[in-house]
Amino acid sequence: MPAGTPRPATYQSEFTVLHALMERGCPVPMPVMASVEDNRPIPGVLEAWAVTQVSPGEPVKNSPISSDLAHGLGRFLSILHALPVTGFGRFVEQPDGLTGQQESHLEGVRARWCWANLWPLDGSELRQHPFSERRLHLTEKLQGFEEAIFNAVSDEPIALTHSDLHGEHIFQRDGALSGVIDFGAAFIGVPAWDFAVIAFYHGWPAVQATVSGYVYPLGTQRLLQQTRMLALVVGLYKLVDSHGLTPVALEDQKPAQPQTPSPPRLRTGSPAC
Repeated sequence: MPAGTPRPATYQSEFTVLHALMERGCPVPMPVMASVEDNRPIPGVLEAWAVTQVSPGEPVKNSPISSDLAHGLGRFLSILHALPVTGFGRFVEQPDGLTGQQESHLEGVRARWCWANLWPLDGSELRQHPFSERRLHLTEKLQGFEEAIFNAVSDEPIALTHSDLHGEHIFQRDGALSGVIDFGAAFIGVPAWDFAVIAFYHGWPAVQATVSGYVYPLGTQRLLQQTRMLALVVGLYKLVDSHGLTPVALEDQKPAQPQTPSPPRLRTGSPAC
């Protein structure tokens, strides 16, 4: 999707996800109203908008994720990834059901991660990636992972993934998970995408702790293998995305603080890729 392309409003599908998770006892904010459902324009606000209740607790931000919180996040992801979905990629905006707009794994991934280089899934050469100018000593090593990355992306089962689990979207209270917010970047793909994002923002130990509370039908080792491959993709993508963060997947460094998203009380517009 070229730069400057309007980002579609996703509040209808987000509310569908929130309702489904609330029915299953998950700690997500209760939907209140959205412009797409109620057709209630706000004077002076031209974009789509949505209102939810505020999640209890405080966002994790850049604090280390405790073992209890990670275990709770793993249980949450088990429920999220078990929600019934069809298709791939970003959701069709409709009042009922969660259906992807795209027809294949690869098309769905490209629709989600659409605002920067997505080597190797966008067909680009690694030598064309800005990364190669800064980390020449790692370029040859990474090129050997292309086949494994494509295999990880195209695996089964597919699931509804949050895909944006940075510290502003994970809430905690007394060391336990108290909320997960903002499903505007959710898409249908392999479950390992969520763990790859956790690896980028919170580090590999957080992935291992989260997996302790997670149930994966194909086994933990397979999930972790896929996560390692997709963490490379996420890390390279974020290098040239607007966040400008250092990928945990590539270097043993603490990630810089991400840009602060809008508060959960009232959101307008649409999320970034």
